[in-house]
Amino acid sequence: LFQKYSGRYLEMGFRRFTAKKFKSLMVPYLFWAGILFAATYILYLLSDLYGFHAAEASGFQRLSVTQIMAGLLTYRYFHMQLYWFLFALFWVFIINYAFLKFTQRPEWVLICFAVISLMSVDFAADEYILTKIGRSILTFGFGRIFRKYRLERGLIKNWQALIVFLAAFIAGFRYLYLIPAHISDPHLVSVLRNFQIASLGICGIAMVYILSSFLAAHPHRVTRYLLLLGDYSLAIYLL
Repeated sequence: LFQKYSGRYLEMGFRRFTAKKFKSLMVPYLFWAGILFAATYILYLLSDLYGFHAAEASGFQRLSVTQIMAGLLTYRYFHMQLYWFLFALFWVFIINYAFLKFTQRPEWVLICFAVISLMSVDFAADEYILTKIGRSILTFGFGRIFRKYRLERGLIKNWQALIVFLAAFIAGFRYLYLIPAHISDPHLVSVLRNFQIASLGICGIAMVYILSSFLAAHPHRVTRYLLLLGDYSLAIYLL
């Protein structure tokens, strides 16, 4: 869904590309998340002034101004999970661009996903955003491997493969958080859940590539609308 501008991206310098993505992704994130942080900070002040405990009752953390600034830049604290995508996608774009610019081997993107996933287990305080970034990088990396090696050409002629992927996808949703009861180590549980969600994502990506390749080989009226949706998908999401 992000291939329309890939050629234009590579023509940019790394500094210009980073500035462009910071403007389109991080500025909206910092603006809206900053408003939420400011609102909760005022709520704390009012709670202290009038002897209420509305902030604590709402489940918000008491943060200093320094913690707010650090939280905005690292996603360590968040009051609305809604904005994680803006924060994560900025880093996904930067990492993906760096690999595209300096190496044409998409396997390195999957290695990066594995490293970030391991970090997310070790650094529990930032587990939420690191896992999101790791899974998003997996999406980009696996998609690039499909594109480079044209894996869908073999799969599109073998509809049994599509049925297998579909069955795995449905089973993944059905048993997504089913962890054996005898596993109590929280780190191991986190690793298994990451593996489950990553596997689910791989099955979904494979199905999307097989279906899109079929529509490209056998054009249909719906193909044109899907291409338009892909071209403007990021803009639609940001709106």
